[in-house]
Amino acid sequence: MQSCGEEEGEEGADAVPLPPPMAIQQHSLLQPDSQDDKASSRLLVRPTSSETPSAAELVSAIEELVKSKMALEDRPSSLLVDQGDSSSPSFNPSDNSLLSSSSPIDEMEERKSSSLKRRHYVLQELVETERDYVRDLGCVVEGYMALMKEDGVPDDMKGKDKIVFGNIHQIYDWHRDFFLGELEKCLEDPEKLGSLFVKHERRLHMYIVYCQNKPKSEHIVSEYIDTFFEDLKQRLGHRLQLTDLLIKPVQRIMKYQLLLKDFLKYSKKASLDTSELERAVEVMCIVPKRCNDMMNVGRLQGFDGKIVAQGKLLLQDTFLVTDQDSGLLPRCKERRVFLFEQIVIFSEPLDKKKGFSMPGFLFKNSIK
Repeated sequence: MQSCGEEEGEEGADAVPLPPPMAIQQHSLLQPDSQDDKASSRLLVRPTSSETPSAAELVSAIEELVKSKMALEDRPSSLLVDQGDSSSPSFNPSDNSLLSSSSPIDEMEERKSSSLKRRHYVLQELVETERDYVRDLGCVVEGYMALMKEDGVPDDMKGKDKIVFGNIHQIYDWHRDFFLGELEKCLEDPEKLGSLFVKHERRLHMYIVYCQNKPKSEHIVSEYIDTFFEDLKQRLGHRLQLTDLLIKPVQRIMKYQLLLKDFLKYSKKASLDTSELERAVEVMCIVPKRCNDMMNVGRLQGFDGKIVAQGKLLLQDTFLVTDQDSGLLPRCKERRVFLFEQIVIFSEPLDKKKGFSMPGFLFKNSIK
């Protein structure tokens, strides 16, 4: 215990006197920048205990703090983005580059507009080629036919001139005076195109008559093409031969269905009503088929009866048939068969290699 006392005595002797305590400074090291900081500083940094704030001051400070917090929460989210990174893009509602280029409705309207434009091109082609067609028919009617009527025909050709041209005059008059004008009206009202063909289906049957006569016409023209008709061609100053002009109606009746099919295709893509157009396409598929059928019937040679009295042609095709009555081994033969309502006709196709200048069929047999 004594040693302890001695140590205390020595320590007390050597102790250095301390300076008096400094007065406490009431200064804040941080200057409040915002309303939040100011409100918080009123709560955190206060004067000495002798300067305790009143209850009213505390309530006021708390209210300011709450208001500042609420204002902070109401700020747009775009203001909370770090503004230090200038490379990061900011969203601008008026900037359409971040949005889709077009809506589905806009895309549908664009496709419809494109289909309607293509459909109009098809209609323009139909009208323009119709004008060319009428002009070609005029070369026949107002050219060859008029000149032959004025100057006459060779003696050995008399009575054959009507077979050469068939009913092409009737076809020309109808297209020139009526049908071309109706097609041109469709440029302003394309929806009438389908009904135009449906309405005049029976009128278009005149092409069937023309095609049935066409093989006979070809045979006569071939006899005079290098003499009489060549002289007329030179006098008229025509570029095309008469044979090139006489085939125009056959080509035209086949062409209508192709153009109508294209017109129908683009009408469907534009989501338009196509019921009448579909009927028109059907009509213009049936008429050319009947034209082709009757043109083949017109090439039938050696049949003594009247073809027109055998009823409607139901079917025609090429078959291989055998003759069972022959004592030898049956051999297949190629036959063109025409099935009419009243009769079945068997014919042999004529081969150009065997000396026949024109395609045709030679009558062999019939079944009633």
